[in-house]
Parts: sequence; structure tokens; C-alpha cells
Amino acid sequence: MRRLLTALLASTALLGGAADAQIKAKKPEAPPAVSKADKAAHDKYLTLDTHLDTPTHFARPGWNITDRHEVEHDFSQVDLPRMNEGGLDGGFFVIYTGQGDLTAAGYEYARNYALRRAIEIREMLAGTKTGFELALTSDDARRINKAGKKFAFVSMENSWPLGEDLTLLTTFHREGLRMAGPVHFRNNQLADSSTDPKGKIWNGYSPLGLRWLAEANRLGIVIDVSHASDDVVDQSVALSKVPIIASHSGPKAVYDHPRNLDDARIADNDGDQPIDAAIEEGGPAARFSTLPVKAIVAALIEAGLPASVSLTAGSFVCNHVAYLVGGAVERNPGLRGGFIHVPATPDLVPPGSSVPTMTLDELERGIRLAIMTAVRTTTDARVPGGSIH
Repeated sequence: MRRLLTALLASTALLGGAADAQIKAKKPEAPPAVSKADKAAHDKYLTLDTHLDTPTHFARPGWNITDRHEVEHDFSQVDLPRMNEGGLDGGFFVIYTGQGDLTAAGYEYARNYALRRAIEIREMLAGTKTGFELALTSDDARRINKAGKKFAFVSMENSWPLGEDLTLLTTFHREGLRMAGPVHFRNNQLADSSTDPKGKIWNGYSPLGLRWLAEANRLGIVIDVSHASDDVVDQSVALSKVPIIASHSGPKAVYDHPRNLDDARIADNDGDQPIDAAIEEGGPAARFSTLPVKAIVAALIEAGLPASVSLTAGSFVCNHVAYLVGGAVERNPGLRGGFIHVPATPDLVPPGSSVPTMTLDELERGIRLAIMTAVRTTTDARVPGGSIH
């Protein structure tokens, strides 16, 4: 698979973070009207929520996800009518178990509790014949969406229910589990939590936790590091054979909470790791590319090289470089500058990986073509373009 060459239009990105909120017992305000243009843009994307705690309501007498509910009445935040109103196509429905004792009795209780929750999710899916369908792959999600239904992935928040028996991970995988986090508010047999008042006990993963990570990789279960300690995050990045996710975390620069992630989790080769630091004191909030990015993308596509305009900039190295390039352009009238993302070459990707690549010849040809197009084009093409990557 060949990855897109992506030309960045902007050098800044807005990062959303979630702060603690209180539910007030009053009628919610009507949401602001959505313009036709915004709705049309939203409808182009397959939209999912990576953390839905809604299964906590599935066993409540009389509660049905196909009915409309109000958060101030029953504390539920998701149901089919509200998903339709909000344009939510699906998401990960969570098997959540609050942390308890790390004993044989505790593990047995947690196992049975989690299995019941898994069954409740499957019963919900079976009971809403026209509303939801279980998804096991991304292709399933697309198929279900095209059929006019909501897709439901299954995730596990806190893997305490596995106890010391990792074969249970296979059991839950057969029930649809496709994402799992090792730990929750307190440390457990697998890993350290970011919020345990007693501090860390494993300095990241425990020996059993390292085996849990490897088994999740083998089964195709995505590692979710929300609630995990920084050491667990770092070790997950280093050891997981596939990308990981923080399904419900935010940047510490936006809201300083132990659960949230540092902007630069990994230091660079010189050991530098800036956190919420200004790139240039007194500099503007943003600098934009002066390259004819749409003309460049059109030229690349015409030459048979996949490319697109990206409206997303990272919060660390890429953003930093693009911002400094913009400053050089400002100081030297006549210069043009921007940023082009290029994928890895095949030799840098493990065999069998789904990570997109381009050959060195393709990369060289694409970069040369981008430069020549920038030299020859004074005014960029006025055509629609741009996507979030």
C-alpha cells in the first residue's frame, strides 16, 4: 500500500482536551444550528466515538438504546436518536469493570462481571434488528454504515477481569473485543495507573502485563493507554508491533491532569522534549504555507503518485519545522515555503505490516515534481481540497 504525500496548509493545530464536568439538573440548552455546508462536510466522514460507556445502562429495567433519553434524568449520554441527531455513525462500546482486589476471589468476581457485560452488549445488538450491528473490522464499519445502521465495536476498559489467565483475552476476542486498556484508576496485576494515590508498583507494565501486550498484538486487539501511567504509555509505544490509541485522553498542555498525555511523550535524539513551549517568543499564533499546495497535489496525482492536501499539523516536530520555515519566508521576501509529509520506504517497515510506503524512486520523483510545480506556479489552483489525516 502506498501512502499519500501530504502537503500541510497550516503549521498549527487545535488540540481538544476533556476536563472534568459536572452534570447540572436543568434542561440542556438547544444546540446551535448547524449550517448546510458544515453538515455536508461532516457527512463525508465515517464518524465514531472511541469510548462509549453506554453499556452500563443495558441491564437497567426498561432502558433501551433505541429510545431517546436525557442525561439529566438517567445520566445516559448516548442512544440511537441522539446518535442520529449528532451524526455519530458508531463507536466502541465498553466493557468496564471498576478496580478491585488482586486476589483469586477478586479476579473471579471481575471475570464474571465483565462476561455479563459482554453478553449485555451482544443482547443489545441482537435486540435492535434495524439499529446496530457488531463490527469486527474497519471494513465491517464501512459496510454497516452503507446499510444505514450504526456499527458497534467492543472494547475493554481495565483488564483486571483477566486475572492471571491470559487465555481469557482469547475468550473476549471471540465475543468481539477489538480494543483493550490494561489498567484503570488504580494499579493492577498488569500495569501502573496514572491516578493511583499509592504511586507506581511496576514502573510501567508488570511481567504479566508485558505478556498481555504481546497477546493483544497477536490477536489484533488495539492497545488503549488511557488511564495508564506515563511509563506504560512509553513502553506501549516502544513494544507494540502496531499503533496504539489513547481513546479518552487529552494533552496536558490543555488540561493538567495525570490521565492526560504530554505533548511530546518521547524526547528527540538530543534529549529535548518541549511541553507547551512557544516555538518563537512573540511570534504569530500561526504561519501558513506559501506553496501552491493544490497545484502540487494535482501534479503528483497526474504523475501517478497518491497525494492530498492535509489540513492537520502535528503538535511537535512537524509543526515546529513548518513554523520556522514560515518565519524564514517572512524575513526573506520572494521565498516560498511549506511542508510535505513523505511516507517510509518499504525497507523501513516490518514484513507483513499494513503501514503504507513509497519507494525511494517514487519519493524522489514526487519531491522533484513538487519543487518544479512550486517554481512554475505563481497562483495556486482554486479548487476544493483538503482533508484531516
